[in-house]
Amino acid sequence: DDDDGTNPIPEYTKVQFEDLNGFESDENSISMPAQLGSWTASAFSEQSFTGDGKLTFTIDNTKRLKVGLTAVDGGFDDIDYNLELNWGNAYVAKDNSRVDGVISSYSSGDSFTIERNGNEIVFYHNGDEIHREAADVDPDVKLFVDVGGQLVDSGISDVLLHSDNLFPSSGG
Repeated sequence: DDDDGTNPIPEYTKVQFEDLNGFESDENSISMPAQLGSWTASAFSEQSFTGDGKLTFTIDNTKRLKVGLTAVDGGFDDIDYNLELNWGNAYVAKDNSRVDGVISSYSSGDSFTIERNGNEIVFYHNGDEIHREAADVDPDVKLFVDVGGQLVDSGISDVLLHSDNLFPSSGG
């Protein structure tokens, strides 16, 4: 197992974002420098993966973000599997609907992982599993990172994709 408690997947890439709307990107992190309106900031990764893989990231503050894996760039309100990070409380959402109530409380600097492992999506907080559910996305379908933001200074850093089946860009 990796240090974060998930399955070992050797290859990784620093996530670069395209389609930035309201976010600024620096290396493999993004932040929201100004307020645009309610849930109007969004970002979509250039990289993707098929098969088993995972997204890892560090939360920079406890403001409001949605971070997840998705097959299509439909904006923050159409993320297939995501964490809604809301003032120190984490919720799991599927297709923009919360699955449960608060599943974990978090602080700035905490790490999260969203992993596709076979036919399941598994969520981790600081290496501890916090939620597991059946995936309805074909493993041959590329998954990308999608982020939505609501409040100024919201951001994530150390954003990495891990997989043996990485693709360098979305290709438009």
